[in-house]
Amino acid sequence: MWFGYFLKVPYQIYCYYQDNFLIKSDGLLTTIVGRLSIL
Repeated sequence: MWFGYFLKVPYQIYCYYQDNFLIKSDGLLTTIVGRLSIL
């Protein structure tokens, strides 16, 4: 029970940060493409 809990928490943290990173990189790509299309 405790072992599963200790495995689950780092996995959730990892997924959370991975999702945030993907969202940020998508936003960055959109910004770059938007600025290129303006030029």
